Amino acid sequence: MTARRCRITVWDHADRLHGSALPPSMIKHSPVRYDVEAWCVGGVEGVRAYFIIGDLLYEADGDDGNWWLVSVCHKDWLKSVLEALTGLSKEMG
Repeated sequence: MTARRCRITVWDHADRLHGSALPPSMIKHSPVRYDVEAWCVGGVEGVRAYFIIGDLLYEADGDDGNWWLVSVCHKDWLKSVLEALTGLSKEMG
């Protein structure tokens, strides 16, 4: 498996941009749509996608071409996230 750049649409159903941890059924607004170029694991059909807008790093999950936003943090955390994933990969062998 490799990651590749893909054009995808990501929906923020649960107001993750503003730090909400509420389930989508409890959010009382329409989801926010992002049409982005993202680094996708699993291609346009989905597994995991990452993209940056401004100073923020976005992470989305996907299935069958449907993408939903799961987390947002400052892009300065990217190096630490990569270090954590590299450490996990080394543990796996």
